[in-house]
Amino acid sequence: MASSFWAGLPFDLIRDISCRLHDAADYVRFHAVCKPWRDTLPPARCRPLFLPWLLTLSRDDDAVDQRTARCVFISSNRRRAAATGIRIQHMNWVISACDGMAARLLTGFPGPVVAGCPLTGSAAAGAPLPGYSEDIKQWVDLAVGTASGDGTILLCSWVPRRFQWPYDYTSIIFNMALLRPGDKAWMFLRQHHLDDDDEGIRDHCCVAYHDGMVVCKTGKIFVESSYLVESHGELLWVLVWDTFPACHQVGVCPNKTPSLSVKVYALRGGGKHFSEWEMRDDGQSLADQVLFLGHPTSFVVDASQLGMIGGCAYFNLHSKQYNRMIKYNFREHQFEFLEQLPDDFDGKMGTWITPQPVIASTKVCPAC
Repeated sequence: MASSFWAGLPFDLIRDISCRLHDAADYVRFHAVCKPWRDTLPPARCRPLFLPWLLTLSRDDDAVDQRTARCVFISSNRRRAAATGIRIQHMNWVISACDGMAARLLTGFPGPVVAGCPLTGSAAAGAPLPGYSEDIKQWVDLAVGTASGDGTILLCSWVPRRFQWPYDYTSIIFNMALLRPGDKAWMFLRQHHLDDDDEGIRDHCCVAYHDGMVVCKTGKIFVESSYLVESHGELLWVLVWDTFPACHQVGVCPNKTPSLSVKVYALRGGGKHFSEWEMRDDGQSLADQVLFLGHPTSFVVDASQLGMIGGCAYFNLHSKQYNRMIKYNFREHQFEFLEQLPDDFDGKMGTWITPQPVIASTKVCPAC
């Protein structure tokens, strides 16, 4: 009797409930309850936006070829009972800077490429991409990629290289390449040698393709991390400051959580100088938005699409002493410690990826 009652709920009610489920695992479980509930499954384009997962960014010296993905937006009680982390094969997935979805998988040779979702293992043939020139082949296996709203793919790599002349030192080789829609070949943009005085130099360097140009910004002194993110046609530069950096020197209260401040600047003009970035009244302008800040990809979502309260940013703060998931409230100018991330995230940057679950239809194929 009970099962028939739940199976007999009105179609519109079941559809309305499922559209409010923004955890991908909950959404899949909901539609697996019974056949009538599965039959209410809308087309993929009509499904709700799902909460993103945090994905580790593999470094060049990693001994394993896997990455860890973790769901951080569940309660502590559910976290104890549910599997919140998965391991996926390390591949060069390009992630969209609009919604965090995996756009495609890069390969080192021309021909068909894979599109899909690395979290769920789904895959489908995508449009072919041109092969790489000799300038790009040398570093593309270590590259990370983002896809802008117009489909342009930007590749970046930070490769450490040791030099012994005129003295023994290590430099970071920073490469970039661009592929715009309709291009028949990748464009090798430039190569820079960056000093390796700061072990977190990649945290302070962010790159984005916006309005027909590549924008590259680095953090300032006392900056924990910096990000470039598009919001309603504007390019925003987000800086996470440690307001009391002296406390985090070696041997001085190493376990203390930094006192953070997040500043937001909007691009004005060509963006060649800091003066062309205008500080935003972030409490007002971002009141209805949620920022997911990561490397290499950050993105902004309207809070209503995820059933969340806007005016906040999520990012992982990492060092040799800690690796923590942080929520920053722009209105209150306060941060909240959400959780201590597991060892897999130690010393690693994280990016966000939005899951795209694949749910089989109950309709029987006539050919079967």
